[in-house]
Amino acid sequence: MSRHSVSLVLEHGGAMTQMRLHRGYLERLRENTGYLTPQAEALAEPLRQTT
Repeated sequence: MSRHSVSLVLEHGGAMTQMRLHRGYLERLRENTGYLTPQAEALAEPLRQTT
């Protein structure tokens, strides 16, 4: 997973930046927070495969 994460950062750049806010990631994603969409799309398949 770590190797894949590095390739995602190289491919998607700033969209993969970890954000620290008081509200949770899923809460912000459900509110259609624009900067999280590319990150969620990039992680969807690896997470699906992992689970």
